[in-house]
Amino acid sequence: MQQALVQSSFPAANVFAMTGDAQGPDALTSNSVIKRLNSLAERVGPEDTFLFYFSGHGYQQTEGHFLAKAFPRICNWSPKALLFDKLPADVRQRVVWRENYRLTDEALSTYRRSAGLSGLEMHSPIMCIGNGIPAIVRRFAEQTSKGFMWRDIGLGGWLFDMDDEAEIKKIVPTVLTMAKDPIAARAKAATAREFVRRRQAETMAEVSKHVFAA
Repeated sequence: MQQALVQSSFPAANVFAMTGDAQGPDALTSNSVIKRLNSLAERVGPEDTFLFYFSGHGYQQTEGHFLAKAFPRICNWSPKALLFDKLPADVRQRVVWRENYRLTDEALSTYRRSAGLSGLEMHSPIMCIGNGIPAIVRRFAEQTSKGFMWRDIGLGGWLFDMDDEAEIKKIVPTVLTMAKDPIAARAKAATAREFVRRRQAETMAEVSKHVFAA
């Protein structure tokens, strides 16, 4: 498209191509796109021609079944319209959309039958690791520090900062790796669980020693 525009009399200096492989100001990140659009808005005049062209491509790498859930009561937009409704028909028939909150036992019974979880809150991942189920945490600044526990128990590779564009790019490959190699993923989750159990026993033994000594 960039070449076609230049060949069609658009000055090369006025044609900008932002791609997933580019670096710097042409990198395809939300911040870069906003900055570029703001810059163009300052340059484009009333009689100028402005063309915005977008092209995206996707692919499927797994044939699994999926459960998607959101919390519509805390959103001012429709998560279902943004995610579920846009899935291709052959994919949508393998995805279950859950609108409402679930009780703990129902959620855990689902997680224990799954290949793993990727979510934006801490409670479900904690339940997963406690049962040896792989869990990816996608945290954001408003969550304060509780997501950092994943680093403490050896799961830093499954912790992503949603305010960091570089880390956001790593989420999909990590989820796919988890889904395609469930044995390795469960082994990693089991190692983290055993670390937590060991530290729990050590710390409670120390507490007991001082409590009963008194």
